[in-house]
Formats: sequence, C-alpha cells, structure tokens
Amino acid sequence: MLLVNKAFIKEYGLPIAVTAVLHAFLVFWLAFDFVGGKNEPLVKQPKMMQAQLVQLKEKRAAKKPAKQTRPKTKPKKPKKKVDKKKQQQLKKQKLKKLKAQKLAKQKAAKVKADKVKAQKHRADQTRLAKEKLQKEALQREALRKQAEAENTRRESEEAFMDDFAEDELLEDSSVDEASAMSYMAVIQRAVEANWSRPPSARNGMKVVLSIQLFPTGQVNNINVVKSSGNAAFDRSAVAAVQRADRFPELANLKPHVFEKYYRSFTLVFNPEDLRL
Repeated sequence: MLLVNKAFIKEYGLPIAVTAVLHAFLVFWLAFDFVGGKNEPLVKQPKMMQAQLVQLKEKRAAKKPAKQTRPKTKPKKPKKKVDKKKQQQLKKQKLKKLKAQKLAKQKAAKVKADKVKAQKHRADQTRLAKEKLQKEALQREALRKQAEAENTRRESEEAFMDDFAEDELLEDSSVDEASAMSYMAVIQRAVEANWSRPPSARNGMKVVLSIQLFPTGQVNNINVVKSSGNAAFDRSAVAAVQRADRFPELANLKPHVFEKYYRSFTLVFNPEDLRL
C-alpha cells in the first residue's frame, strides 16, 4: 500500500498541487471580488474552470506521448558463427569465376583480333592480286604496242626494201635485157656468116627458128616455128645455125640472164643481102 501511494504521488502529485494552488487562487479572487469588488455577474467562473480543466487535460495529454516514446529494446539476435573455410571456398570460387570471365574476354578479344587480321590479310592479298593483274595487263599492252610499232617499222622497211629491190630488179632487168639483145646481134651475124643462099631465095623471105642452147653456148636443138613458104630457104637457115654450132660469147652471160633469154629463144632469120 505504501508503494502504491508513492507511485500515485509521484505521478499525480504535481498536477494535484497545481490544481490546489489554482483553486486557492480562485477562491481568494472570488472572495475579494464578492467583498469589495464590483457587482458583476459571476458568469466567467465556468470559463475559468473550463480553462483550468482544459489545461490540465492538455498537460495530461502531453505526458502520454512521453510515456509512449520510450525506446523499446529489441531482443538481440544471436550472432551466427562465421565459417572461415566456407568463406575461403566462396572467395576462391569467386576468384576462379572472375579469372574465367577474364580469360573468356581475352579469348574473345583474340578471336576478334585474329578475324580482323585475317580480313585485313585477305583484303591485302586481293589488292595485291588486283594490282598484279593490272600491272601485267599494262605490261601486255605495252608489249603489244611495242610489237605493233616494231611490225609497222619492219613492214615499212620491208616495203621500202621491196620497192628498192623492185627498182633494182627493174634496173637489172633493163640492163640484162640490153645485154641479152646485144648478144642476139652476135648470134644473128654468126648465123648469117654460115648461111649459104639457096637459088630459090627471094627478097622478103623470113623464117622463124626456135633454138635451144647449152650454157656454154653450144647448139642443142633447132626447130622451124614459122616457115618462110620456101622449104629450101627454111633448110638453109637451119643449116646455117648448125654450121655455127656454138656461140662462145654467151658464156660471158650471167646464169640467170642465160636461163631467161638463151636457154630457149626465137631467131628471126632474114638475111640482109637478099636483093631479088
């Protein structure tokens, strides 16, 4: 009972004391006002009582939160025991995982670098092959143009030489022909010198003989190509060639001139001494 009273006094002693003081003050004020004060109606007394009561209620209400704000201590959870071996294993696994990720990244980077390097190598090879083909094409074109220029030059030179050779040939032909004709006069004189005139020969008679010779100028064969119309005259002309037998001057001719003009030639026999 003593403990209860002490707790009661400790909790409600101050409000009771304050209330008692206020009531004493109020009684004193009312007594003073009733004895010597003004004759005013006592209307304000309930208000004062209400104010005091409200104030007390506010004070009491103000104390309640203080009681509620007392921190409540939570029961402490028991600390878990730390397994160092397990922690080391987890740490090793984490390091192993990080190392594997690092190796995977390095491998991926190396694969990517190798791929880029291979692509660059292929591009370089393609570029070099293209440049080589272009260079070879340029070289072939240069060789083709050079060959065309050489052919053109050679054709020009050959044309010039052909023209020159043709001019020389024409000149040589004219010289050979002139030389051959000069030997024809020698043959004509030799045949006439060995001709024996037949009695039936008349002025204007002419016989054409085909004569084949050896390169030495020796007579090989004689044929009448065109008769004069007089058999005796024709036979006398053939006999004159046979008596001449050989024309040694022809040995001085060039072989090609002899082959062209005197291997086989035609002799028109028309003696100049015919008068009748």
